[in-house]
Amino acid sequence: KAVLFKTGIIPQASQTVASMLAGYQVNKVDFLNVVRSQITLYNYQTLYWKAFGEAHQALARLVAAVGEENIYE
Repeated sequence: KAVLFKTGIIPQASQTVASMLAGYQVNKVDFLNVVRSQITLYNYQTLYWKAFGEAHQALARLVAAVGEENIYE
């Protein structure tokens, strides 16, 4: 889930913000749409960090259950 946000959703939302800002600077996009795109990006980034934290918590629980830090070996 976190990988999907980092590699696809967040870059696309960042590109949308940049596009909206460029459109605003030439009076093609209104301010409200610029703000909406920034809020959407912020929400996606928040979801990414939440998923990232949950993944690390799950890994920590797994390490605690197995009793080894190098669980991939």
